[in-house]
Amino acid sequence: MEEAEFEVPQVNPQVALLAEALQALINNTAGVGGAQAHPPRHFHTPQSEAQFIKDFKRYGPPTFDGGSERATAAEWWVRELEALYAYLGCEDQFKVKGVVFMLRGEALNWWDSIAVAEDHANVPVPWARFKDLLYDYYYPETVKDTKEAEFLHLAQGTLTVAQYERKFTELSRFALEFIPTEAIKIKRFVKGLRKGIRGPVDL
Repeated sequence: MEEAEFEVPQVNPQVALLAEALQALINNTAGVGGAQAHPPRHFHTPQSEAQFIKDFKRYGPPTFDGGSERATAAEWWVRELEALYAYLGCEDQFKVKGVVFMLRGEALNWWDSIAVAEDHANVPVPWARFKDLLYDYYYPETVKDTKEAEFLHLAQGTLTVAQYERKFTELSRFALEFIPTEAIKIKRFVKGLRKGIRGPVDL
């Protein structure tokens, strides 16, 4: 008796790529407006400012020079620093002291000019104040509005599905009010796909 032959169904490559992109989009949802996982704290109580700076630099914190893509770079720089501060259990009074050591070039010149005005009473600049000053200069509302508009008009066009997913994720944090839920976010993502790809998963 002859054994029956079974054909292995072929998976459409575009559908497979789209499935990967949608999974990446879902995985990234928690990192854009959702609850983010915080690293475990290593409660650190420095005995002195000098000891804190030594320990802080030992973890290789990122530098910031205010160069190209300055708005996005400033945001990511602060986010990386805050993740490190959360791990160290850093006290607010030491945070600005730490970041000043990581400024380079134009950014260091910017801070020097700010420090003259902010430290006239010899009062340390709070971390929240530092972030406000940094964003006012490097990340003004006009930039955020531009990014929001770019997201709202985003379409796949000539991008690959993976490139479109990365761009969508990058810009989505500037327009959170337009994607309040994961379902709405995915629906907008699918809407921006090319018709030939969007068809099988049109929502």
